[in-house]
Amino acid sequence: MMRTLGIFLSFLIFQFTTGQIPTLIGLPQCKWANEECADNDQCCSQSCVLKNPGTNRRCSRSSIGQECLYVYHCEDRLLCGDRRKCCASYWETCSRNQHCCDTNHRCLRAEGATYRKCLYPPTNTGVPLESSWVLGVVILLRVLFMELTKSLL
Repeated sequence: MMRTLGIFLSFLIFQFTTGQIPTLIGLPQCKWANEECADNDQCCSQSCVLKNPGTNRRCSRSSIGQECLYVYHCEDRLLCGDRRKCCASYWETCSRNQHCCDTNHRCLRAEGATYRKCLYPPTNTGVPLESSWVLGVVILLRVLFMELTKSLL
């Protein structure tokens, strides 16, 4: 048993030290952001670009819904979610419910917003969404006012 475990660990160490993605733990067989590439198909982001003349082409960061391992694999303002996909946090732009990191959020049109955002769904308390939003703003302003008065004392 110990010998098998030792061989397995040696194999994983070899893959990491040679820059390969471990194949035994279910990771995609693609290159991550900023890794050298030759064409789009090699990149998890499906985008191999030359950013600066005189340098090699590199994979760009993944957009929403694409593979990731860490936050820095994703474009700005996106997170790397539990499903190893770049996703949007609360109040960030989305186009489908699956794009929201929090499974409690829904991709909804917000009043005044041009794009759809990851938001909590309307509650079934009988209070319209607009009223509950106004109530939330009033509470936030009250808390800020109380903090401001504390700091002035």
